[in-house]
Amino acid sequence: MDIKDIKLSIIVLLIVLIFYFLFINQNKNDKINLHKDQKNIIEEYSSNRSISNKIKKDHEKCPVTNMRTHLTGCVHYPPLNRGFIISTSNKPSMLKIQQSFKKADNEYKIESNILYHKNKKKQEVLDCSVINIQSILPEIKTKLL
Repeated sequence: MDIKDIKLSIIVLLIVLIFYFLFINQNKNDKINLHKDQKNIIEEYSSNRSISNKIKKDHEKCPVTNMRTHLTGCVHYPPLNRGFIISTSNKPSMLKIQQSFKKADNEYKIESNILYHKNKKKQEVLDCSVINIQSILPEIKTKLL
């Protein structure tokens, strides 16, 4: 290895490190902002037991199969560019909802934190956050997808 190769290797390493640190800092900022945004939502649901019971009841029934739910996870809803927590009986059901969102076919849609299937209310959904996931999983006894 000559001096040119060493210099090139050092430059490449520095560039990689710079991007790495930029990425890490961006993720920390995103998590901080997400936490601040979600705090009010959780406080609202925690302080109102009837809403919490409604969410629990909704998330015990799969919006696709109408069977008991076993999995809970976050899906991305492109029209709002946000993630929402949804509970389903199986992974294919979760994928079906996500694919519908991606295709924008309106078979499944979210309006005012309600998941609809062909314009029929299926689940009241929470914004996707660690706090909301930690709050809902023990209540409905599902596994994180």
